[in-house]
Amino acid sequence: MAPQTTKPVGTVGVPALLCALTGSVLAVSMEWMGFLNEVTASLAFFWEKEPFFLVDPELVSREWNWLVTFLASWLVAYFTLASAQLWRRLLVGIMAGLVLVGFMPSLALWGILWLPIVSAIAVLWTWACAILYGSQHAMPCEAVATEVEPVEMKVETIPFPTKKKAK
Repeated sequence: MAPQTTKPVGTVGVPALLCALTGSVLAVSMEWMGFLNEVTASLAFFWEKEPFFLVDPELVSREWNWLVTFLASWLVAYFTLASAQLWRRLLVGIMAGLVLVGFMPSLALWGILWLPIVSAIAVLWTWACAILYGSQHAMPCEAVATEVEPVEMKVETIPFPTKKKAK
């Protein structure tokens, strides 16, 4: 008889934090070393020309962008690890990508130029790490639910007391 291998039991909290730190450190270090300068400049130029004409926009500072990057990465990792099946984990990543892309034009309406390149790289890497961890571990949300036997009870109703009519 061949030995069966079982997946180790996984948790959500600490692995989500580690996946988020991994993705955030990767993306922030890529920005800090200047690997994303050309992509950032071309995306900023895209918003400044026709049909958007975003002239003299207010830029989001790097530190706030890094904070948003970490928070978005942590949320994506947490929701990915808390999802039961692969299709749900894929859906979490797709929705995170749509939200990140959707924030650019929303903030541009207020004259704020937010370039989510760092956030997108961090979220993508975090999501990939979380999917890999979730596929290698038995997550708590994937536990087989045990059936509870129904309990039969006899319930008697008691009539509602009413006031006696005074004569």
